[in-house]
Amino acid sequence: MKNIIKDWLKFADDDIKAANSILKDNEYGDGYINTGAVVFHCQQAIEKYFKGFLIENGWELQKTHNLNFLYNEILKIKDLSLDINFIKEIYERYERYEKVRYPGDYYPPTEEEAREYYKFALEVKSKIEQELK
Repeated sequence: MKNIIKDWLKFADDDIKAANSILKDNEYGDGYINTGAVVFHCQQAIEKYFKGFLIENGWELQKTHNLNFLYNEILKIKDLSLDINFIKEIYERYERYEKVRYPGDYYPPTEEEAREYYKFALEVKSKIEQELK
């Protein structure tokens, strides 16, 4: 594996760790979890895992955050059996978090949804790492 791919995976792992930290954080004891930030980091991790896989397989880097596009590019190489609808959902949540972020216009995911996104990001991590070994 090329060093640049290791860098992509390290950056992705950093986002996984950030999402995990947010899910565990309850600094103020109020039970609040910034679920929007969890989605952001899960999307970023998935994007970086996807790009690492693609680049390792000869893909020329394109600056995009679109998980749907990236997974379609992966499918040209190999079917990783990931839930396309879930990929779409995470990406749409990420877009709303990035673009709106005003009270009344943005409704963050529930804690349960955020935990599902995190679990899915871990699934992506596992499958990409398995493919790159």
